[in-house]
Amino acid sequence: MSLSTTILWAIGATFAANFIIGLVFQWLEAQPLHFLVAAVALIISFLGGLYLRNLKKIGLASLPRSLLAGLSLGLATLVAIGASGQLGGILFGTQTRSVMLMQGYMSLVGVLIAFGIPFAVGVYTSLANVPFLFLGLPLTLYAIWIIGPMITTGYIAFTNWDGVQALNEAPFIGWRNFERLFADRNFNIAFWNNVRWLAFFILIPTSMGLGLAMIFNGKFLGARFFKVAFYSPLVIAPVVVGLVFEAMYRPQDGLINSLLRILLGPEAPLPGWLADPNLVIWCIIIAAAWRQVGYVMILYLAGLKSLDTSLVEAAIVDGANPWQRFWHVIFPLLGPVTVVVAVISVIDSLRAFDLVAIMTRGGPANASEVLANFMYMQAFNNYRYGYSAAIALVLLGLMLFFIVPYLLHVRRTELEY
Repeated sequence: MSLSTTILWAIGATFAANFIIGLVFQWLEAQPLHFLVAAVALIISFLGGLYLRNLKKIGLASLPRSLLAGLSLGLATLVAIGASGQLGGILFGTQTRSVMLMQGYMSLVGVLIAFGIPFAVGVYTSLANVPFLFLGLPLTLYAIWIIGPMITTGYIAFTNWDGVQALNEAPFIGWRNFERLFADRNFNIAFWNNVRWLAFFILIPTSMGLGLAMIFNGKFLGARFFKVAFYSPLVIAPVVVGLVFEAMYRPQDGLINSLLRILLGPEAPLPGWLADPNLVIWCIIIAAAWRQVGYVMILYLAGLKSLDTSLVEAAIVDGANPWQRFWHVIFPLLGPVTVVVAVISVIDSLRAFDLVAIMTRGGPANASEVLANFMYMQAFNNYRYGYSAAIALVLLGLMLFFIVPYLLHVRRTELEY
């Protein structure tokens, strides 16, 4: 594919994509600046990768041609935006939004995203002799939807933004949000509830899932049915699980108290499960663990199926009883699976939100509050977005405390084929 052909195809594809997007959003009366920037960056990346991949000799000589192709795509985008605005004005009677789009796209951020990133990747591709630009699509989406919001959240955490005023007008207050956070009684309650959740998840669902996996690893009548039965709670949406357990915990007509009333008599004092500050967090954790056990069971079953049976058979020949075979042979061999289960349990316990939001919304008196729900309430109920962003950073730090060692462990132990 020649340079001229590549540029013509690139200009045509960029023009068509932005023209269609511009018309659609003119009709919707929207202002899709980020969509336009994303579209041109993706097209530059992908077509740039096609072009560099077909070069017979990749080196510094290809860089000017890559830059020329990128600039041509950018100019085609600007023309496409203007043309879509003109045609949109004819069809829909408005040109204001297209003018705003064109002005915004020509800003420094738009130019850096549209030209800087693809060209920098093109430089790396030419020097390293690899088709790295084909990663343009996932990398661009990841940068727009993941990296960008993360950086923005980090900035918001050091401001007193209320979510109403413009972000650039929010007063910068430094570490004040974090100082207020660690002195906040409700934050301390949420933090220790997450610690309780974490300890319970690592001990109970992990032990029960491993026990069930050991039972169902053998062949017996109905084993497949029981596997499906224990795994099925994971298929149910957490919202549905919360509603079901909330109905079970009702003090008057709930399933649990109805059974207790039959066993203990109609006059026996019965607990209000979700109304008792000492019981409420454990009630929610049990609902979450009920859903988690089947997932852990499947992970351990997969690990058991991959074990070297000759080691177990050798232990039997040596006279080891079932407990000795499990503790000294099977469980050590399941070490990688146990690490994965532990990390997943940590992440699930720290990001716990849905069950709390559905069943109690953090009550009564913040007794069931967890960090994710506390962050949500501060942002969307109290309009303290800066404070909420500080909570998000603390939650991220807690997750990294467990995830980074796991990633380092995987890097040290993984095999290369």
